[in-house]
Amino acid sequence: MDLGRNGDANELLQAQAHILNRIFNFINSMPLKCAIQLGIPDIIHKHGKPMTVDELTNALPIGNAKAPFVYCLKRILIRSGFFIEAKISQHDEEEANNKSLAFVGGDIFVAIPPAGDVIMKWMLHDWNDEECVQMLRKCKEAIPSKENGGKVIIIDMVLNDQQKGADDHEGNKEMRRVGKTLSEAGFNDYKITLVLGLRSLIEVYY
Repeated sequence: MDLGRNGDANELLQAQAHILNRIFNFINSMPLKCAIQLGIPDIIHKHGKPMTVDELTNALPIGNAKAPFVYCLKRILIRSGFFIEAKISQHDEEEANNKSLAFVGGDIFVAIPPAGDVIMKWMLHDWNDEECVQMLRKCKEAIPSKENGGKVIIIDMVLNDQQKGADDHEGNKEMRRVGKTLSEAGFNDYKITLVLGLRSLIEVYY
């Protein structure tokens, strides 16, 4: 197949999108299945009031190695409408923190450890623009400037006008949306390399 021809490229793009839709179709039900198997609904019900992520993690029959995934599971269940996010009192928060000395979960919306590079693969498309800006700002805080060798590497889906077709301007809108999001996060330079099919490599600097 000659990938240089627009017709073949569009067919490849549509084929990959069709396959990925089928592959990842299970994602909508898997988090709920996982929560039920772990007994999360029963744990929260027995607790009698909202639980912090640390409290829930400590109550689950899992090891510390899997504990960071509890936060991701919580976010998915909230976005799916199975959980709701509730505020707790300062007293309850302090009490929960005092009981959670064995493990401190990470939160990409709060802080990212300092690094030369930060790699984000297939992450941003799961969040809205505001949440993407929040995550990218934390990435910017974690890396040095471009002059000092720092950058954020994003592997995700970005469509341009060639991928969408010559008469379709949706791709250009998508490219502008990416630039706007990066700019709001504080970055002033980026490079998008269109790879095979749906995948794109975005190198981001400040």
